[in-house]
Amino acid sequence: MTEEKTTLQRVSNKDINKSPDTDRLSNEQSATTLFHCMDSSKYLCDIIETRKISPRYFPEKIDYLDIGIDEIAFPMICFCDIPFHNLGKHMHWYGRNAIAFSKSWGIEHKLQPITYLSENSHVIKEFAKAFIMAQNFELSLDSTNYKTARNFLLTSLRYYKPLKGETKGVKRWFTDDCEWRYVARFDDESAPEVVIGKDRLTPFGLANLNNALSKVPNVGDLFFEYTDIKYLIVESKSDFIDIISSIDRCLKDNPIVRDELISKILIWDEIKGDF
Repeated sequence: MTEEKTTLQRVSNKDINKSPDTDRLSNEQSATTLFHCMDSSKYLCDIIETRKISPRYFPEKIDYLDIGIDEIAFPMICFCDIPFHNLGKHMHWYGRNAIAFSKSWGIEHKLQPITYLSENSHVIKEFAKAFIMAQNFELSLDSTNYKTARNFLLTSLRYYKPLKGETKGVKRWFTDDCEWRYVARFDDESAPEVVIGKDRLTPFGLANLNNALSKVPNVGDLFFEYTDIKYLIVESKSDFIDIISSIDRCLKDNPIVRDELISKILIWDEIKGDF
């Protein structure tokens, strides 16, 4: 066995995500926390009461890749690892209500930081070349290798984003989002993992897709325990009251966990000036 193969074998036998050092590593620039932000406290109440975060189909512009497809959608849940003192800028775009978990929890649950691509990079050029080649490949020649290559390219595509673009019609740097993604996979083909086509990516088409996905129990959902929650952020005092009501309904028979969870609630309107 060559030295390269020996090294690869050692690496493949080690689960780096389960390393005992994971929780002890310090973050010098990013947060040790992953935040999932949303516009309405109603969504946060739903998450608390169901103890899960459900993926939704979001459209992504991919014309910068030059692969003959301008837009794509896939079911995902977005997080960021932005420190508290910069979180307000992120919340401006994505909502001032949030649920947060430790970064080690995110790694354990298959979250992945995305790759931001420069439009002139070699990565884009090589990806486009491989993607177009795979589209023209004759499946009958080698179905196993074709499927492996296709799955790799589609998986990579789900975790790519350009350096800059538009959010709500405003041009900005996407790199400021420090984004991590959970991308749902459907082994039973109960829902499409990738959606293309202008007719399916209209607001109406996406609403239908998300509505259909919500009616399939537990498909692609990201589950958690109440003790996994690191913070709950609500925008206002009225949102705080709504969250308390949800927690009371879910944990009325478990006062210890209830009190602990309530202690993790932060009201953004009251703390935003402190960071």
